[in-house]
Amino acid sequence: MIKLITFLSFCFLYSNNTIAQSIFKNNRKETLQNFKKEIQKRHKLFKNGIFDKKYTALPQAEIHCVEIKNYQEITTLKNDFDNQISFEVFEKKYQYVQIGKNELIIIKKDEEENKYFWYQVTTEFGEMKLQEIKNLDTKMYKKNTWIYFEENNTITAFYFLEDMTEPIIPKKYADFINYVDCMIDTTTKDIIIPKWDNSMEYSQNPIFLDFRDKIDKISKENPENTTQKQTNYVKSQINKDTILIQKVYDFCIENNTSYHLFEEFAHLTDAQLLELNRRIRIYGSCGADLSVANHNIKIALLCAKTQKWDIFLRACLDIHKANRYVTELENAKINTNFLFELEKKAGLRTFDLLFGISLKANNLAQNHYSYKYLQFCAFFPKNGKRFEKQILEILTDKNLDKYNKIIFYHIFRTHLFIVLEGKKSEKYFEKIKEKLQFTKETIWNEISFDF
Repeated sequence: MIKLITFLSFCFLYSNNTIAQSIFKNNRKETLQNFKKEIQKRHKLFKNGIFDKKYTALPQAEIHCVEIKNYQEITTLKNDFDNQISFEVFEKKYQYVQIGKNELIIIKKDEEENKYFWYQVTTEFGEMKLQEIKNLDTKMYKKNTWIYFEENNTITAFYFLEDMTEPIIPKKYADFINYVDCMIDTTTKDIIIPKWDNSMEYSQNPIFLDFRDKIDKISKENPENTTQKQTNYVKSQINKDTILIQKVYDFCIENNTSYHLFEEFAHLTDAQLLELNRRIRIYGSCGADLSVANHNIKIALLCAKTQKWDIFLRACLDIHKANRYVTELENAKINTNFLFELEKKAGLRTFDLLFGISLKANNLAQNHYSYKYLQFCAFFPKNGKRFEKQILEILTDKNLDKYNKIIFYHIFRTHLFIVLEGKKSEKYFEKIKEKLQFTKETIWNEISFDF
């Protein structure tokens, strides 16, 4: 029986949707039914309020931003900021200074550095990381006050137009986040971080060297005419040493690592192969390198074979994420269409899932699935009208915080630019602008649909 993720592989690697559709219609009822039952079970948990967490948005405030380089009277300038000069007086006194008005500032953690930073957020450029923030007490950042930083002969200053707050995320959007946590288990990850990122380091481990030496010994003692015959012979002989096979496998699991020769020559179950592949970290060589995506396809395939639905959707979304830089964007579109096929065939609430992984909040679960590269949630070529309707409701919702609305604006803009190739009429774009500006939120003052 062709398994569910065999279809996924075809979807990802080929642009002919008729192939994907034909596979969906044949030979895979059992796997789809199992996945559908899992979705129904999780939907029941969601309906019963098991996932009903409340969230707050990231700390944020609208500001005027000032950047001054190589200013000679630095002491005077700093004194003015320390003495909380009024903004009107500042504009008159420093008329030559360029001011970025009505910009959004947020506080966000850089997970790689494990530190908190100020981020400047705009509708034009997205996010820009600024200085590290030492004081996380948002109550000290008040309306009509200045803070400033000095670095490399440059002073960056923020004038707060409002108190910095952490708005409550309305239940409608909190439910999107909770739906993600219901569908994608937060107690696990698809990729378990390997103990050694350096392949040379772990491949020289004595237990792996013993395995490799045994392969070499068997090969030399029993030469065969062809490479394939030689490989088959080595496999048949080395797997007789069940103690060694179990020893190497246990070592890999205990130390969160894997070994390519072990995976190649050992006879392993699909469940064992899944656990080993989850302990492999693949680095792509460039933006068009599909090795990371192919590895995620392999994990998704093994999840389907072993019915590990708790990490199946995570692996499927990782395929999409891994393809974020590929210039031939048809692959990403097809993979998103696959998620909508799961909606049709198994009842997955695809928009809820994609919106939930795009929203940002302060108190997300530790392993909550989230997209870092947000624009690539926007591939809805077959569901464009439905998507546009929902996203405009989000952008004009006065109850949702500004940062999350800007996130969805960038998703929407990318959808219009890449999926629709800017083919909407100027009249359509003007209507969108009018709808957004009618909310009287200053974050929409500078929006543009000029592609």
